[in-house]
Amino acid sequence: MQNALVEMARSGVIEMRCSNREKMYWLRPGLLDNLLRFDGLPTVWTNWTPLFRALEIFWLGLTDPKLQEVDPLLLASEFRRLTMKMRPLLGEAGWGKFLRNEKEYRGEEYGPVFMQDMAALLTDLNGTSS
Repeated sequence: MQNALVEMARSGVIEMRCSNREKMYWLRPGLLDNLLRFDGLPTVWTNWTPLFRALEIFWLGLTDPKLQEVDPLLLASEFRRLTMKMRPLLGEAGWGKFLRNEKEYRGEEYGPVFMQDMAALLTDLNGTSS
C-alpha cells in the first residue's frame, strides 16, 4: 500500500504531507473530475448501511399487518414515528433532504406528504448508481 501511495504521489495524482512520522495523502483537486463526475456534476456518495436500515424501517412500517386497516389519523401518526426513526439514518447516508418536517403538518395531512417524500426518495435512488 505504501509503495502505491508513494508512486501516486510521484506521478502527481495525489499530494502528500508529512507530520512527524505520520503521512497524509489526498487526491489533487480537479485531477480526476472527468472520471469521478458525471456531466460535470459532483458524484453522490452514499453511506449504504444507514440507508438500508432506513429503508428496512420504512418497509417494516408499511407491511405491518396492524396498520393495514387503520384510520388516516393513526396512519399519519405512524408515518411520523417512522420519519423520526428514519431521518437520522437518511441524514447519515447523505439522503436526508427528502423528508419534510413532520411537525409542519397537522393530523392526517402528513400521510400524503410522507408518501410523496418516500416516493421521491425511491425514485431518486432508482436513478443512482454510485
